[in-house]
Amino acid sequence: RMWVPRIENCGVRARAELAVALEGGAGSTNRVELKGLPVPERLGTYALSLAPEGAPPQFLCTLVRTLQPRAGFFVDAPVFGEGQFLTHNVSTPETTRQRALALARLGVKGVRMELAWNEPTPGRHDWQAYDELMKALEAAEIQALVTISGHPAWSMPFGEPTPGVTAENPDTSCEPAHYAAFGRFVFAFCARYWRGGQGALWGIEHWNEPWEGLSNSGWGSDARHYRELMRQIADNARRVDPRIRTAGACSIMNTELKFLTGDHPEENLRLVDVFTDHYVPPRSCYGPMVARYWGKESTDTETWIAANETLLAQVMVQFLACGQKRGAPWQPGMLSFQGPGAAERFPMPTPVASATAAFQRFVSGRPFERMLFLRHLPWAFQFGRGEDAVVVLCGRLIPLGGGDIRDLPWWQAELSSGGAIVVDNRDGALEFYDLAGNREFVEEAEVTLAADAQAHYLRAPKGGAGLIEKRLLSARLAGLRPVAIVARDFVYPPDAPGARLRVSLHNLLNRELAGTLTIQTPDSVELADAAKKVALGRGELRDLEFAVSGSTPSAANAYAFNFHFESEAGAADWSEVLHDLVVRRRTVEVDGQLDDWNGVPAVLAYPDDSEPGSAESMWRPFLEACAGGSTNRLAELRLAWDAQSLYVAARVNDPTPRPGHLRLEE
Repeated sequence: RMWVPRIENCGVRARAELAVALEGGAGSTNRVELKGLPVPERLGTYALSLAPEGAPPQFLCTLVRTLQPRAGFFVDAPVFGEGQFLTHNVSTPETTRQRALALARLGVKGVRMELAWNEPTPGRHDWQAYDELMKALEAAEIQALVTISGHPAWSMPFGEPTPGVTAENPDTSCEPAHYAAFGRFVFAFCARYWRGGQGALWGIEHWNEPWEGLSNSGWGSDARHYRELMRQIADNARRVDPRIRTAGACSIMNTELKFLTGDHPEENLRLVDVFTDHYVPPRSCYGPMVARYWGKESTDTETWIAANETLLAQVMVQFLACGQKRGAPWQPGMLSFQGPGAAERFPMPTPVASATAAFQRFVSGRPFERMLFLRHLPWAFQFGRGEDAVVVLCGRLIPLGGGDIRDLPWWQAELSSGGAIVVDNRDGALEFYDLAGNREFVEEAEVTLAADAQAHYLRAPKGGAGLIEKRLLSARLAGLRPVAIVARDFVYPPDAPGARLRVSLHNLLNRELAGTLTIQTPDSVELADAAKKVALGRGELRDLEFAVSGSTPSAANAYAFNFHFESEAGAADWSEVLHDLVVRRRTVEVDGQLDDWNGVPAVLAYPDDSEPGSAESMWRPFLEACAGGSTNRLAELRLAWDAQSLYVAARVNDPTPRPGHLRLEE
């Protein structure tokens, strides 16, 4: 189970009387303020109910009690906010100011927000709305990465949006003749809101997700045009102050296309300081590596998947460990919600708000340093150094972005459920805090943490990261899967002399482990010895080989094995269909006919969403599988080689209806 909310009934706390004078007619909204609410001392998210004159209680609102946030500007705080919280469904400047202050109370120090090139007619800027917004941010000590999007109609080639690939997504960028005018706007914007580094402006990027030719943000042009606009941003922002950051382009794929193509990529890279990413989960998060190679900074500015407090910590530690300097894990509807009858859209905080405040307090100013253990459990992420360090400990990792557990390192660790991490803390040297920032397990000599997805913050004021590492290294991991079993396909035909079955065992635990691996073979394969005793060091990966004493080739090239590991720390099972992956030497006529491929082993592959439930049906021959009906989607692949060529033969059955591409349909 990924998320189990912890709910406590606090009971009746106090009686409060408040004189209210309502103004306006039916349906009007009035704001009242009640000071001195008897909120419990414990940090977290609370729901308040109201029982007027003895009537049954009804929901009133939610609120959070949080840790005191860090004072001053500090845009490097890890959780980056979303500007829609400030700009959507806003009726007055006071609403904007209150929302900015609400973010500040959660420790949010930076936000990304989209603003337009606001110049109704050439040379006339309308600053009023931007002044109110930036003033609210500055008062809250929050700085913004401003994404400049839509351009004014007078700057467009036809005086209106240019038709794009689809009617719903025209291009709203200016024509080249107005590059200089755009640059003058950027200069004026930066000069107005930078304020010597003490204003609300931190950096500028251009367009939200500017996909080539088709975007949902008003971009419909190409990389060359984008680079010229970014040149105007870079040159004019740096004229105001070289410390103003330039950013792009909302995904590493876009960033590579926009800045690493063309005749002079080194010159293009001069235009950007920060690579920004959207929705690139850790399994494919290579953007920070590209940024590091080019000496740039990488920041995730939109990955809205932290829909609960458990996910908040999981998203942040995984993204920061991948190399992102900041992350934007939530959109406003995850941070707060609109209650019944509420006039405003985001007035009521959720537990995500409380978790955000705690993460900001514990991790701000403490850059990610390392994972304490790279070869075994538990999952422990170190932020900061020495005695000031904080370690975020997770009993389990969640595959983010709707991924499969196989996206995780050592993913077989997630095949078991339950279990615990038992830590010796007899001297009280370690401090434990929950997701809201509450101190927990005080004066407990032995701390037992559930091996679940809930994160805990660990500190050791008189021993630092070294002591935390030592205690976790000696912690008792109880009830967890002890090993990962990795079966290897055959790299020699199983019926060939000297054939061997290869299996790797990975000790997932933080201690030495001894046990026995037993293999159940298919009828077509015999092993000289089907069991081996093995002793593994903590985190050790050991390759084992089992001699094949007899084998009959499988017409389907499918060999179903079952593996069982038994030890004092527990058992682990694994089943897998293995294949003969030896590429046969054969010269093939490339004529579209597959008759001369007879006798070459094939492998079948299914899409994830149509994979049969059993290994037997999964690996039956291609024609038999297709005969099951038109809904079977699968492919059969064969390889062969000779001195001149590598040959590939594939047969695909894909009955999925699919219309043509927008431009190639006819």
